[in-house]
Amino acid sequence: MFKAENHYSSLCSLILSTLLFFISSTDVKSQKVCTESITGCCDGYFWSYKNNGCESCRQGYIGKNCTTSCPYPTYGHGCQGLCDCDEDTCNVSTGCEPNITVCTPGNIGVNCTISCTYPSYGHGCQCVCDCDEDMCNASTGCEQITTGRNLVCLVY
Repeated sequence: MFKAENHYSSLCSLILSTLLFFISSTDVKSQKVCTESITGCCDGYFWSYKNNGCESCRQGYIGKNCTTSCPYPTYGHGCQGLCDCDEDTCNVSTGCEPNITVCTPGNIGVNCTISCTYPSYGHGCQCVCDCDEDMCNASTGCEQITTGRNLVCLVY
């Protein structure tokens, strides 16, 4: 009977050793538990109630529970991107956004440097002068109406 117990003990030991070998050689991709956080999530992670676990911060956010937005001029995942634009057009998630400028009447273009061409005038050059070119102001339209013609404005 002693031989059977000894054989059983050796078999259990072999199985346990084999299991430990496979467990230790397996690459487990999980986030370590951080005890300084109530949720157990480390910096750069937040608790997802939907998935019942820690998830990586969304783009543009860092820190404990992902509550800190990227400081200018950084943006993106882990704040690794650098904005090459003004702070007011640097989005913490996506980086530089197009600068949408509202031009004064009579001007168009990215920096509002292009004047309306005759016969257009006004906001976005959407109005049409009903006078001669030399009397059409790009901002206000016909300056002097001596012919009795009216201004035509096609604002949609």
